[in-house]
Amino acid sequence: MDAYVGNTLVTRDESGTDRLTVIDHEECLTQTDEDFTSEMVKDVTQLNVDKYICFLKKVGWEVPSLIVLRLRVLTQVLKLAVRLQLKPEDIGLLATGRYKKYPSLNLLDMVNSSDRKNGDDAL
Repeated sequence: MDAYVGNTLVTRDESGTDRLTVIDHEECLTQTDEDFTSEMVKDVTQLNVDKYICFLKKVGWEVPSLIVLRLRVLTQVLKLAVRLQLKPEDIGLLATGRYKKYPSLNLLDMVNSSDRKNGDDAL
C-alpha cells in the first residue's frame, strides 16, 4: 500500500472520534479478473465530478484544487477504461505501473508528476 494524504479518508466513529482510513483503490482493482457489469458501466458513465465537488462544498469541505484536478483526471481515465472495455484488473495494473501490455503507461507516475508540478507537498 502507498499510504499518503491522497489515499486517506477521514471518518467519524460512533463516539465522535475522527479516524483515518487508508484507501488504495488501484490495489483493490488488481485483485479481480471479472468484467464490469452493465450496471457498473452505466454508473461509471454517469459519474459527475462537478456534482460531487458541489456536494462536498455544501457539507463544509473546501476542496483543495489539487484534489479537484485528480478527481477530474481519474474520473475521465475510469470512463475511458470502461469505454475501452478494460477489466478492473487492467485499470489497477495501469494505475500501479504493472500493465504488461503497455509497460510505458504508468498512471501513478503521471499523476504524481503532475502533483509535483502543481506544488503538492504531500508526496
